[in-house]
Amino acid sequence: MENIHLPTLVINSGSPRGCILLAVLFILYTDELIAKHDNFYIIKYADGTAIIGLITDNNKENYTGETDSVVK
Repeated sequence: MENIHLPTLVINSGSPRGCILLAVLFILYTDELIAKHDNFYIIKYADGTAIIGLITDNNKENYTGETDSVVK
């Protein structure tokens, strides 16, 4: 298994921890996040999001496209 190094992303905006609007903002911001491929799932919980997918034959093109789509 190869080592995976992801770049750090610094976000300079957001809401204070415990803010009553956090749940509403999370729902609004992530509502349109839907997986574009059948082998991938986007799981949203509390204030986090995970992309889970199946990579077959070491072809990471669909996974890379899926993560790029979420980042945009």
